[in-house]
Amino acid sequence: MAKVNPFHTNSPEYLPTHREVYHDEDTCPDGKRIKPQHREEGTRGKKHCLECEKEEHGHHHPEPHHHPEHPPKPPHRPPGPPQPPKPPKPREVGRC
Repeated sequence: MAKVNPFHTNSPEYLPTHREVYHDEDTCPDGKRIKPQHREEGTRGKKHCLECEKEEHGHHHPEPHHHPEHPPKPPHRPPGPPQPPKPPKPREVGRC
């Protein structure tokens, strides 16, 4: 992991949350997704990317970073005990 000159993107090709931050770490997964032709130098007053901050401070978390547009999936829960079968519905007696 190495520091790079700060860059950001304003390209509509990226989610708004990606356009609101700047990057300055060469290992940032979000920064790596920005194509060279969409990179703009500097911070332009944007917030520091959370992934870059993690890299900068050496905090590596096994779970991926989630953005508001992509909420995390709920945890997998094993199935509970089998449910008893439902009783059959009473048949309607026809009229003659």
